[in-house]
Amino acid sequence: MNRVRYRLALAAALVATVALTATSQAQARETAGKTLVVSGARSGTAVWKIDREVEVQVASLQFRKDVVDRRGTTGGIIVHRGDTVYFAIIGDRGWKDLLFGYPMAVTLKPGSYTVTLVADGPTTIRLPLKTAAHSYRMRITHPSQTSRVDAAATIVGGVAYTRENFTMHAHDYTMVGHYVTSDALTQADYSCIAAVAWPCPSGWAQEDATGHSDSYGSPSAYGPDVDPGKPAVYRIGASDWYSILLPDARRTTGAWYADVTELRAGTTSYSHLVTITATLSP
Repeated sequence: MNRVRYRLALAAALVATVALTATSQAQARETAGKTLVVSGARSGTAVWKIDREVEVQVASLQFRKDVVDRRGTTGGIIVHRGDTVYFAIIGDRGWKDLLFGYPMAVTLKPGSYTVTLVADGPTTIRLPLKTAAHSYRMRITHPSQTSRVDAAATIVGGVAYTRENFTMHAHDYTMVGHYVTSDALTQADYSCIAAVAWPCPSGWAQEDATGHSDSYGSPSAYGPDVDPGKPAVYRIGASDWYSILLPDARRTTGAWYADVTELRAGTTSYSHLVTITATLSP
């Protein structure tokens, strides 16, 4: 009797396993190869209507070369509702074509979203979707305003100074990227991103190795969010970095700047600071 019950239980378990495997395979087939394709000749917006939940693994896209096909300098998309940004992924030649994405992953609920294409020439974005009912394809229907500013370093005695000015408004989404190659070891790197109305205090680069600044008396922070009303001081732990300034109604609008100082034991062969700003529809 026990053997009969055992065999029945085993048979039931096998049936459940087969059913579960079949369901998993069906779900895998349903989501495999689904993409979001956005194309346009210049920066602009389109409406993305999602009928079922969509998941995007932004972090997995940052080293892929097949996501952005562009003829200009910059290419990428920002998915948002007004000033609420759900994710963005942007590449630029000044960043050695590295795609920078924010946040690491996101799940979008059904509904309508605005897709802002950031491009200075014909561009197509092919974004793999981890989960989606089907693929989506759209062309830009309304123009939007974007800008790009870049600056190369001034080298004095092995110290590289880089500064660039840009304009910010309340509805702007801004990415600041800094890329460096050098033939010498880095002793220390510092940067400041601030509104001109809130200049970085003198001595801001005197931050010590513990991450504390004499000017602020508190640890510095690394993005992605920057306080819209005050300067932000960073201690850079690598040769390249990226910061995000999200839309904020409290922001000090007008003239802003990014300032970088690199202290090195030798010469810097390449140092580039790039700021990309997209004005999002309110």
